Amino acid sequence: MKTTAIFLVSMMMSALTFGQTNPQFQTADGQQSASIYKYVREHINCPRENSICFHPGTEVIAFVVTSTGELEDFRVVNSVSKQMDEEMIRVLKETSGSWQPGLLKGEPVKTEYEVAMAFIPSNFDPVQEAKKHLINGNSLIYKNPRRALKFINEAYRLLPCCESVLVARSVCKAELGDVLGAREDCDRIIALKNAYSPEFPSHLMGYGK
Repeated sequence: MKTTAIFLVSMMMSALTFGQTNPQFQTADGQQSASIYKYVREHINCPRENSICFHPGTEVIAFVVTSTGELEDFRVVNSVSKQMDEEMIRVLKETSGSWQPGLLKGEPVKTEYEVAMAFIPSNFDPVQEAKKHLINGNSLIYKNPRRALKFINEAYRLLPCCESVLVARSVCKAELGDVLGAREDCDRIIALKNAYSPEFPSHLMGYGK
């Protein structure tokens, strides 16, 4: 069944090289740009148990658009639930072959993209809720980093594209000795900065609804 809890759909490029042109999703009638958002909204099916029981959060799926417009290398960046991981990937796979590839110096190249969908029930402010978790986590980073990480991960579940959350999580992981995890969060911050455009919703960046 379709759920009314789907708050928004957004797409971004997670790694942008200077001079590179973004891939474009193209529907059967040749429409481009925001049509991918409409396509995902209209084709995703939320399992009944998800629409009732899921925790509020933002599902983020990354994939690669090949030089021929096919999609491959799907991976879950942030999960609302296992069922929604599978459903988002299923819908995105349907669009494989319907993309114009990214261009670098005029030549088609592989490009990684992300699609993010926030599942937010009515009367719930994910930004304010994430801020509460982040404040709690920040106060514990150097006192009890393991406990701090639990709070920060809750903030990340809601706002996985928010720089403040990623910075705090990176520092916390470093305190716990997880150098690789800390570096991955830093790399994501850089990728998000490169990918940011006016089309990307400020809600997911943590700047307000």
